[in-house]
Amino acid sequence: MPESKVLNSEEARKRLLLAYRAGNETSFLEMMKSPVLDPIDQRDAKGKRRLHPLFVVGGVLFLLAVAAFLFFTLNK
Repeated sequence: MPESKVLNSEEARKRLLLAYRAGNETSFLEMMKSPVLDPIDQRDAKGKRRLHPLFVVGGVLFLLAVAAFLFFTLNK
């Protein structure tokens, strides 16, 4: 078992910054888009990005719930 080494705050900060730089090869915006994109086929035939199917279904269900709420509250 390797011997543990105590790090001061400067050394820990340097190592953490190196790990962040090495782990994030894409931009922040691309990282935020990836869960919303289709994991299997991210682009269609025209090269446009495709949304995740669960995101699309969730959006449709949300809009249906909002429409039902508005219909039953405003239709008195």
